Amino acid sequence: MDFNASIPPEGTTGLTLSVLLSRVAQELADGAQVADDCQDALSAVLTAALEPGVIERLQGLDALSQNLIEICALLRRWAATRTEDVVIADDILSPVRLSALLDRLAGRAPSAPGPASVELW
Repeated sequence: MDFNASIPPEGTTGLTLSVLLSRVAQELADGAQVADDCQDALSAVLTAALEPGVIERLQGLDALSQNLIEICALLRRWAATRTEDVVIADDILSPVRLSALLDRLAGRAPSAPGPASVELW
């Protein structure tokens, strides 16, 4: 029995590639659902005739949700078929600026917002 197997290598948090891929896949699935919900809401609101260019642009939401679902499926399959997990470096998530997304990807409890902290898009 290797007692050091559960100790992550120096410079890592122990986050594995398969876990990160699974979390990214879930974010994509959630994003696809948001796109679908937006498309449904727009369809309900937009009952008047629209110019063809506007309709084509709104159909982009459908394409977005379909693409996100396909990428999600790919990442989930990749995460599930890993025969050995690769432990990734701590700074892999450093480009992520949205704190709630960073917390979810890192597997942390959501950060409590400070009194003046607001995330705008």
